[in-house]
Amino acid sequence: MSSGCSHFKPAAGSGKPATEQSLAALENVDLNCVRLVDDGTAAKLPPDAGITFRITGPGKVAGRAAVNRYFGGYTLVGPGAVTWTPFGSTRMAGPPERMILENQFLQTLPKTTQADTTANGLIFQSADGRNVVEFRR
Repeated sequence: MSSGCSHFKPAAGSGKPATEQSLAALENVDLNCVRLVDDGTAAKLPPDAGITFRITGPGKVAGRAAVNRYFGGYTLVGPGAVTWTPFGSTRMAGPPERMILENQFLQTLPKTTQADTTANGLIFQSADGRNVVEFRR
């Protein structure tokens, strides 16, 4: 289980800047969220957080956000530079702690502007490193 704290090291240098080819290689691969840092504070992720990420096609993503399914899009505007389209999601209710985690995730991912591929997944982060979402196989 990840611990919550306000001090962290940015993920910069943890992977290689994402390219169309490296993202295409991850198409239809289920990835699990292993780290979520929202405005400098690491979220406590239970082992069964249920936050997933899948590239479903060029520029399209979907997954589970702790309770609900989400879907949206991205544009790779250069090596490692990403922008997001607004996300949509189903609207089921869940336990309060899961709903809080879901909201954190759905608010943090669109704040990221950099994408790195790693040997086991993807790391998204904001330019200042205060927002990080890491996914692994």
